[in-house]
Amino acid sequence: MLTESLAITTALALGAAAYFFRELKKSRGSLTQNEADSKKREASQAQVIHTTKLASLGQMVAGVAHEINTPLGFVKSNVEVVSDLLSEYEAAVTKVMTGVDLMLTLDASMVDRAKAAIQKARNELARATSL
Repeated sequence: MLTESLAITTALALGAAAYFFRELKKSRGSLTQNEADSKKREASQAQVIHTTKLASLGQMVAGVAHEINTPLGFVKSNVEVVSDLLSEYEAAVTKVMTGVDLMLTLDASMVDRAKAAIQKARNELARATSL
């Protein structure tokens, strides 16, 4: 009977050991799975942080580019206006210089004829307006 009881106790002990061994394996598997999940979560969080930093950096760079381009655009548009005005100024100076050159080349008889033509035009204009 002692051997029977020893055999039953041994069988129960082996069964319990087998049960605890299986549970230990499950726990280790669960622990390994939890560690893997934790690493995935940490990697995801690191990716989110990295993406957020890049987005912030992109916004900052866009702001700096805007602050640089705004004054440059202002200067560019004003340079175009000044360029147009200089072209008009050069055309006006050319006309004036042509008139000055013409006046310098006139002699007294040409000036008298020009005065007579202007006076005649004034007289005709006065007569036309009195009608």
